[in-house]
Amino acid sequence: MLLGFLFESFAFISLALMLAALRANVMLVAMFALLCVGYALSGIPQRANSSADGWGVVGSIGGWFLVASAFCAYYTGMAMVVKSTWKHTTLPLRGRA
Repeated sequence: MLLGFLFESFAFISLALMLAALRANVMLVAMFALLCVGYALSGIPQRANSSADGWGVVGSIGGWFLVASAFCAYYTGMAMVVKSTWKHTTLPLRGRA
């Protein structure tokens, strides 16, 4: 139950960061949006205190959202490092870096 509350709290923090990233670039918004959905879905089975009755599927879907968020984070980080090193945009972020 406590782990579910922790996941839901992280989902809320991710939502706030997503709103703040709206001024930055699309990849940061996508990363935080996927993170928010992933944490929210992963927290539901924990809050229900059961992985039975189909809640485990919801948690698994949330896990895949978290994996997708990780790929967005890897791409965004790589694009920012490459841009700062090469002094021009090589990997687009669709906004400010």
